[in-house]
Amino acid sequence: MAENKKYYYLKLKDTFFDSEEMKILESMDNGILYQNLYLKICLISLKSNGALLFKDMIPYNIDMIATITRINKDIVKSGLNVFKQLGLITIADNETIYMSDIQTLIGKASTESDRVSKYKKKLDTIKIEEEASNNYENDCSNFVEEQEENCNNYVEKLQKNYASVTPEREIEKELESEKEREKENPPPSSDFDLFVRELCVVFETFTAKTATSLCQIDGYKTPQKQAELKASFEARRYDWVSCVKLAKKTVESKSRQDLSTRWLDFLSYLRIFLKNGDEKNNSIKRHYTAEELAQREIKRQQLELEKKQRELEEERRQKEIDRQEAEKLGMTLEEYYDYWEQEGRKAQKELLNTGFGKKIYEIFHNEESE
Repeated sequence: MAENKKYYYLKLKDTFFDSEEMKILESMDNGILYQNLYLKICLISLKSNGALLFKDMIPYNIDMIATITRINKDIVKSGLNVFKQLGLITIADNETIYMSDIQTLIGKASTESDRVSKYKKKLDTIKIEEEASNNYENDCSNFVEEQEENCNNYVEKLQKNYASVTPEREIEKELESEKEREKENPPPSSDFDLFVRELCVVFETFTAKTATSLCQIDGYKTPQKQAELKASFEARRYDWVSCVKLAKKTVESKSRQDLSTRWLDFLSYLRIFLKNGDEKNNSIKRHYTAEELAQREIKRQQLELEKKQRELEEERRQKEIDRQEAEKLGMTLEEYYDYWEQEGRKAQKELLNTGFGKKIYEIFHNEESE
């Protein structure tokens, strides 16, 4: 090797999952996912001395944690709230997340108690600093900026002090898999790619297994099954986004099941909804292929043309009738129309002079005023 690389690792005791915190997490809905999330952010924090910082500078937010751990955003959000309630994490004023029990998971057994004690003292100092900062949050903007700068300097100083407490861990071989995990996933290029990405998210939610491609999802690991899924997707009759949401909601509304069973039930509902839609509530909009859309447009134009033809034919027939009546009276068609326009005005005037006509006029006039 050209040079040695630093490698950070967790040292778990065989009683780790027997702790009260882990038992409480496991008993919750999504408890297995919470444990998975906790271990992943512990590993992330090792590079920044127990703090969740990107490049040792930027605090991880919920979106960043969801992306780097490949765990659903809602699971990450609820999981962090649970960790905070159980005292597994501490969140500073600048939103930096610190792993409260990180020292119980790393290092040599002979120095473990010393590291735990020193680290807890640092966390207590952070809490004291937070309370002091909160007392001045309503002061003027210049004072607030000064406090934020002081807080950032304090966190940086804390990280340097903590680095002297945590022992360095050396390895002789660099892991290529770490580089692969840091590579960004290429953006989806089609509706089917988006569909597969959404399936991966649901698969991880229901099975606690990680999947970033179709070949990693249970039921679609062979080229034949993948081709069948794509054919089914292309032949769908209803909107796939709504179908996925309704299938997931339907499975979650049922009583708690085995994770593998929930995934199979989801696939069954999804196939039904893609083909038949929501027959009960009609909550899923229809999907039309490009060919079907073209046919619908042609049919619409044909109906519109037929309607115009009927209107023209009706207009032509009426003009022919009017022309014949005009000839009987010795008039042209234009004179005939003028005559009936005058007669109509005359009849309207006579009607208004009657008591019934006046009453109708008053009613119509009052409605317009209102």
